Amino acid sequence: MDGRGNGFRMTRARAAILDVLERTRSHPTADELHRSMRRRVDGVSLATVYRGLDALIRDGRVRVVEMQGGPRRFDAVSGDHYHVLCGRCGRVGDVALRLRAPLESAVVGNGGFRVTGHQLCFTGLCPACDSGREKARETSAGRRGRWQSRERRQRRTS
Repeated sequence: MDGRGNGFRMTRARAAILDVLERTRSHPTADELHRSMRRRVDGVSLATVYRGLDALIRDGRVRVVEMQGGPRRFDAVSGDHYHVLCGRCGRVGDVALRLRAPLESAVVGNGGFRVTGHQLCFTGLCPACDSGREKARETSAGRRGRWQSRERRQRRTS
């Protein structure tokens, strides 16, 4: 839903919020946005950030990304896409898939609902956490190998 042209006023703070969101892929929280904006807009308060986000959401320029059990994050609307959440560190990434029409049609066909939108979030491990898991597995295997070698030596001497 795009409310552009319906009395929306692009203030300096709203423009700065939108600029930060368009330049980042991290899907920041309101607090993270506030920290980033304090460097750009003198005297901007957290309340101003929240009010600006609310206005941009109502105008259809920003969407809320809500992950189960996590903080509300924000995303500049840039076409249909989905999100993936790292189950270890909480990082959120974009996933470009064209599934909107088929998914919404399936819901209409199965339940008779008139679909007005949907959110889909995948979960997994980001590359940094996944490579950390591999390193942990290798380290664990190395320890296991040393332990097994020590056990074999003790059996030979007994």
